[in-house]
Amino acid sequence: MLARGQSRFLDPAASRFLDLKALGVEGRTRLLGRLTPDMIGLRPQDKLYAPSADHFRSANDRLAAIHRSVRIRVVQLRSLNQKADGDDRLLALAMVERELDRARRAFGLFFEVFAQRGTSMARSLAAHDTIARDCYNAVHRTTPKLFSGPLVPPLTYMEHGYSPATMRRGITMARLLGERNPFPLIRIPYDRDQPWQAVFLHEVSHNLQADLGLWIENRDAVIQRLA
Repeated sequence: MLARGQSRFLDPAASRFLDLKALGVEGRTRLLGRLTPDMIGLRPQDKLYAPSADHFRSANDRLAAIHRSVRIRVVQLRSLNQKADGDDRLLALAMVERELDRARRAFGLFFEVFAQRGTSMARSLAAHDTIARDCYNAVHRTTPKLFSGPLVPPLTYMEHGYSPATMRRGITMARLLGERNPFPLIRIPYDRDQPWQAVFLHEVSHNLQADLGLWIENRDAVIQRLA
């Protein structure tokens, strides 16, 4: 603990260390702002199975929003001069690191999901996407006014797990430090990659239920009934 009136300013060596740390953190922020098919290694022959332009646009919009938060924190860090309180400089660095971690997690999720379209799993994943898109189109053709506007369709990916699972549009995700999911993601276990399995339709229906507003209506109806 510091005695009353004792300075908490850093000595020159510690200050120089924090300067270098800040430069390194700031440089890393520029690596996580955008995804393109070329960046994730998709080849011309992968284009048929690749995520749509809308998926890339939605992912990049989310990354751009996170990057703006990172830049705000970087500006706050830059505003502190070398004579600033050591605790203030450490806190400003930590806040940049936290936003950088948010960017890293979101970038990593989209990169890993999108990059699977350049592997042997691509054909099966594209088939799952088509089925999910057909389900949405069937609802839209029957009752077009139920959707408030154009929706980016679900995107499937493979991951370890016991059964398919879904992450609905707009939900906050702990793995992304509370960032919202920009479009539905449906996880397919590696050993259950057959698109005609009924359990996959179950997951698609969860997303339809949410996008149609039925998720909230059903929950409220149950609560009112119990009350």
